Amino acid sequence: MPRNAQVIRFMALLRELESAKGLYVPKMAEKLSVTRRTIYRDLQAIEDSGFPLYRDKGDSRMVWRFVDSYRSSVRELSISTSEMLALWSALGFLRNLNGTPFETDIRSLIKKIESLNNNGNRLKKLGGSLFYRLEKGTKDYSASGETIRLLLKGILESRVLLLDYYSFHSEKVKKLEIHPYHLLEHKKGLYLFCHSMEHGKIITLAIERIRNIKLPGKTFEPDVSLDFESYANSGFGIFSGKEEPVELIFSKGVARYIKERRWHPTQRLKKMKDGRVKLSFKTCIDFELVHWIRGFGQDVEVVGPKKLENNAGNMASGFKMLRVGRE
Repeated sequence: MPRNAQVIRFMALLRELESAKGLYVPKMAEKLSVTRRTIYRDLQAIEDSGFPLYRDKGDSRMVWRFVDSYRSSVRELSISTSEMLALWSALGFLRNLNGTPFETDIRSLIKKIESLNNNGNRLKKLGGSLFYRLEKGTKDYSASGETIRLLLKGILESRVLLLDYYSFHSEKVKKLEIHPYHLLEHKKGLYLFCHSMEHGKIITLAIERIRNIKLPGKTFEPDVSLDFESYANSGFGIFSGKEEPVELIFSKGVARYIKERRWHPTQRLKKMKDGRVKLSFKTCIDFELVHWIRGFGQDVEVVGPKKLENNAGNMASGFKMLRVGRE
């Protein structure tokens, strides 16, 4: 945590150094609730990273600034230091999508910016450590680059796609004709929202299980009445279905954890007198919801509906996998 706090201070200091008024140490120390000595140490660390700084006596007080040549190069690029740093940070978020065109393209973009600004490597040192994402449970997209490229082409050009898809539900390879609409990142995986001619409805496909995409040369007229936000919100995770009211009561031991997150767009929280908390929302009863509830063990009580109570209620009778409408 201290390391993250320092990087956050660096962001604030870089913005101030870039400003016309410069950075005044006493003011920044007060603003960031740290000592002046901490600010001086941070400035030294920034300078050691290769940023050219100098002290300037402004309006009767000493301020810190970037040297003029550095500020000029940033202005010519029309991109600020903090924006460049944010770009490097975005690359950190894409670690979970290694091997996809998204990760490749943002690396290419950063490389182009670096070629115009010799301070790019200095920003890389800070940006590379700004955000760290755990890569446990990530999917391997190294072999899916062409698949994603064709899906993007289909989405952007409203092209009908033919493909083979391995369904976990049926454990078979299906041939589908689809109208692709959106890509979605969920729990470190990429999915496709599309209309399936075979199913006659919107379905969700996992990218890594799509094979042999073909573009037959046909286009489709996008259905503007489709509400993908409502579709996505109808489920607890990535799959959708008939919404039902769900009520759960969590023990005092996990109540604070439940209260600090937004688990569903329709959720309502009620604090109980004994320290427990009731969580209510409307969603479809699917395997993601059951898995999530099961993870709390004896710290959760299923109030309703009965179907959910039978499958995950209080974990008294073991766990039964729900097989609902999913691919």
